[in-house]
Amino acid sequence: MQNITTLQSGSIKINGKADYYVTLVENLHLKDRAIWDKFVQVFVDLADDNDRGWRCEYWGKSMRAACTCYYYSRDIELYNVLTYAVEKLLKTQDEFGRISSYSVEKEFNGWDMWGRKYVISGLLHYYDICDSDAIKKRIMIALKMHVDYIISKVGKGDGKKDITLTSTTWGGVNSCSILETIINFYNRNKEQKYLDFAEYIISTGGCAWGNLIDAVNDKSLRPSQYPVKKAYEMMSFFEGLLEYYKICGDKKYLDSALNFIDALQKHEITVIGCAGCKSEEFNDASRVQTDPAVEPMQETCVTVTWMRLLAKAFFIRGDVKYADSFEISALNGLYGSINVNNLPSVKIHTDEECGTFAFDSYSPLLDSTRNRGIGGFRNLPGGGYYGCCACIGGVAVALVPLTAVLKDDKNVYVNAYYDGKFCVDEDLSFTIKSNYPIDDNVLITITNSCDKKIKIKLRVPAWCDDFSVQTDGAVKGVKAGYKEVIKAWKVGDEIKIDIKKSVKPFELNGYTSYSYGPILLARDDKKEKVIGELSNVGLDLNKATFNRVKEADNELIRFEVVDKNKKIILTDYASCGKVWNQNNKLSVWFKSE
Repeated sequence: MQNITTLQSGSIKINGKADYYVTLVENLHLKDRAIWDKFVQVFVDLADDNDRGWRCEYWGKSMRAACTCYYYSRDIELYNVLTYAVEKLLKTQDEFGRISSYSVEKEFNGWDMWGRKYVISGLLHYYDICDSDAIKKRIMIALKMHVDYIISKVGKGDGKKDITLTSTTWGGVNSCSILETIINFYNRNKEQKYLDFAEYIISTGGCAWGNLIDAVNDKSLRPSQYPVKKAYEMMSFFEGLLEYYKICGDKKYLDSALNFIDALQKHEITVIGCAGCKSEEFNDASRVQTDPAVEPMQETCVTVTWMRLLAKAFFIRGDVKYADSFEISALNGLYGSINVNNLPSVKIHTDEECGTFAFDSYSPLLDSTRNRGIGGFRNLPGGGYYGCCACIGGVAVALVPLTAVLKDDKNVYVNAYYDGKFCVDEDLSFTIKSNYPIDDNVLITITNSCDKKIKIKLRVPAWCDDFSVQTDGAVKGVKAGYKEVIKAWKVGDEIKIDIKKSVKPFELNGYTSYSYGPILLARDDKKEKVIGELSNVGLDLNKATFNRVKEADNELIRFEVVDKNKKIILTDYASCGKVWNQNNKLSVWFKSE
């Protein structure tokens, strides 16, 4: 097992969009005390009691995102807001030790366990960034009471409720996804009873409708044939299985989780790095992603949880394929969901004035629009409303810069060549100058070093046409994977990298999509003033010339695609469909003339 980790908090500073998006999410959502007040009021009012709702997830999911953003940005204003939000939540703990939005009479139904999971997750993430020993002590005392109450009521034994029956939704996999946070809590106190509870959850197979671990080990099954098909919640359960493997070391659990990831990549992940093209469920999306959208598709929660799952797999295995897939999801599915124009969210669930969320909930592919619904919508106590995707996105936005450069005991991994400064440790620091992933040239310059040899592993993306490295005057071409460069680095040493790429087609079901490196290209009706279906381009794309031209605001790249006297515009998917209040259509799938 490899033990790959992020660098220390504050050790990375990216220039460009990866940094800008963290700042945007912090300012638009995570620093707003009024939002945190509403999230806490959910627990004060037991707001999920009557409709068995999931408002209970908002606080913990947002806290996890905010703490991950803070780990990158070190924004003191954000830290102070989070301390305020933690103090308020701790005051809601009742005499039984519960921090729940359900009454005792109605607990362990609906989404109660799901909400308790996110309470644990949010508090543990804050614990890890907290600089107050007094507050950290209070958090651990509160969490021990919170978790002890759960295991006194749920599990094996007289009078206890089977965890798979604590929710009638999705076979209880939403409840069983508490596995990850139970293990993370165990890692901080090492009390055997918490590991025992985690092992009990695993023994259930994660679902009342069938054993999910057995299902993913049956490689003849597609994810759409598993006992439960809800994408987000099932991914979350397997995040926990990876965490359990890190404790027990039993390879069968790692193999199960990696089988699951491989099955998703083959059968479910679309060209933008998401899944769930129907009802947020696995539905053979890799094959049917060209179908017209009849409902909101590709939930942002799925994109984010897929990215987290890939990151966890990479930390354990160091396999470049997980970094490749992570990048596709980040630059397309995730960045496409960010509300860069600060526009109001869709007004279809309520007559109230719409709020402004940092993230859209769904991502279209064929002749459709963004902002078609609020995923996880629920009204909040005292007015207003929120949604799950608006809360979760920040964690992935921060993971993009945090996973650009990683390390273990023997290696430094450069997985993304973003322009910025990187302090690996006291032995090595460097800068990167680039316009990655758009332009070809990357320059890494050593700014601090020691006398010992250090191995730097340079990721060779699967999408590049050619990858060459120049150091000490030598130029070497490299195949996909990692190019290892090892030496006793001196201040001023340079690594020059050339990453060649070209526009590539991908054909499916009579349609074609186009990518440039990791960037999926799309057509936008507001950029071209197109009337009608964008997928019918009216020219022969197989014979067309792709001319790169100057990009417009918020675009990464722009092409004029020309065939004879006809022309269309293709730009990066993440910049398309962003004029939400004007029914702004986009398409990534095209039929040639």
